[in-house]
Amino acid sequence: SFAMRPEGYYLCHKCGIKGYSKIIKGELEIEATNRAFLRDLSDFEATESDGNEKKPPREYISLGSNEGKTAISISWARAYLLNRGISEDLWGPMQIGACASGYFAGRIIIPVVTNRGEWNGYVARAALPNLDPKYVYPKGFRRSSVFFNEAILHARSGPDAGNDPVLITEGVFDAIKLFPHAVACLGKPTKNQVNKLLSAYKNAVIGVLLDADAQTEGEALALKLKLYGVRAFYVKLPPGEDPGGMDEADLWALINNANPYREEK
Repeated sequence: SFAMRPEGYYLCHKCGIKGYSKIIKGELEIEATNRAFLRDLSDFEATESDGNEKKPPREYISLGSNEGKTAISISWARAYLLNRGISEDLWGPMQIGACASGYFAGRIIIPVVTNRGEWNGYVARAALPNLDPKYVYPKGFRRSSVFFNEAILHARSGPDAGNDPVLITEGVFDAIKLFPHAVACLGKPTKNQVNKLLSAYKNAVIGVLLDADAQTEGEALALKLKLYGVRAFYVKLPPGEDPGGMDEADLWALINNANPYREEK
């Protein structure tokens, strides 16, 4: 049901997607001329007709599945993740997927799950040119009350929590860079998220690792946590940097140097 001409024009007779493409380093790259992929996503949240936030989008394909690993229609998604340093061995366990059609066409789907592994919502990140805004969320997803990878906060907040820190970042790609040791606030930390850190997760060692442009907010958050008895510290990044864009070894060096609890027994 899928046809492609030598000059790069392709057409899927099953779903109707068509456009132009080219092969780069063995991967199919979809060009911006494919208007089916470049649907205007002017709303920050999906419309109500686009489904339940606690389930994947209808067009979601898991990149950890056989189809997700081989389908030409989402080769751009695989190339995007690899280019960002997210290896294939994380795609399946983290349930990362992509949509080749529908409202979320051209976007990587990253689920935000509960401590039991159930979908709480998801982040839809643009991975093709000219898709705005970069991040879209399903309608009804209360991201201000949850963390991406919140399970690690739960695991490191028990009576035998130890001294391994949980790093508080802004975006999912920041947290994935440090997986499984980081959570993401899906933006700047909210009041609800901070209250969770002060109550349910107060036994954890918390490293505040916001983007460099949020230094004031990051320092203030670390100080507030410490005033309430949380073992917290702030990690200062170089100007203009964010965790997801830094070299991992350099990032860990900054974290370890900032962490005063690392040597506690």
